[in-house]
Amino acid sequence: MITHMSRKTSVGHALLMTGAAVIWGSTFAAQSAGMRHIGPFTFSAVRSLLAALCLFPASFIFERFEQLPGSRVSRKKELISGLILGVILFFAANLQQVGLQFTTAGKAGFITSLYIVIVPLFGLLVNRHTHPLLWLCVFVALAGFYTLSVNEDFTIGIGDLMMLGCAICFSLHILYVDRCALSMNAVRLSCIQFAVMGFLSLPFMLLLEQPHIHSVFSAWFTLVYAGLLSGGVAYTMQILAQRRLAPSTASIIGSQESVFAALTGWLFLHERMNGRELLGCALVLISVICSQIPFDSIRNAKQSQSGDL
Repeated sequence: MITHMSRKTSVGHALLMTGAAVIWGSTFAAQSAGMRHIGPFTFSAVRSLLAALCLFPASFIFERFEQLPGSRVSRKKELISGLILGVILFFAANLQQVGLQFTTAGKAGFITSLYIVIVPLFGLLVNRHTHPLLWLCVFVALAGFYTLSVNEDFTIGIGDLMMLGCAICFSLHILYVDRCALSMNAVRLSCIQFAVMGFLSLPFMLLLEQPHIHSVFSAWFTLVYAGLLSGGVAYTMQILAQRRLAPSTASIIGSQESVFAALTGWLFLHERMNGRELLGCALVLISVICSQIPFDSIRNAKQSQSGDL
């Protein structure tokens, strides 16, 4: 039996993940708008360092009031985990940022949401049982990706392929957060990962883009939005939420970002999708939702009922 307190806690963590998804979805439009002034690596470097700078003092304040549900790990393990998350996030964010130069914010959101299907598939690598119906979800997701991304001459845009790579990286990020969220300072962990992402992006910014300071100031609003809200707030909310949410549950809630990405792209960037692309979005969304149906739990419940008869 689930107590009132544990049920309340679960709802609260689900709401945290929902809030993160809303922020992430709206950030696609901010990322696209920001690159009218600066390059993708400049955007990634500045937004992530801005997030780390704001999270650093907040981590000490948060530590005074935080009561971790598990045993606290050493600062060394916390640093190592933050480094690993930062490397994963570097690849995920920059694939997404560069890819947005070649695709729309709405399409990017739906393709990125494929991590919902990828997360359980990674379970095969550790010999976790996968229900046969999940493979049907994978087939529908691939059909949606094909319909959404393949052009009339049967080619896939480079931007869409980058978003697919981004989805794979975000799957790894969600799975690794699940390993360390319980016993680590969420704000400090988020701070470390963004510091790593920012410093890894700096060489590419300087070598490939050589930005001017006035260009950075021209994109200040999108950088602040992506850095403070998407980075500082949303990713910290994700780590806190995953203390009580399984990776599959967190991923299905996070998939709502695709809807908000399409909505904000339509509202602020005046993006449009044709009928084929809308069909692809619908197929991806259906596969994402169906992939989270607890097939094994349903089957075990039916077997238990049959055994009781």
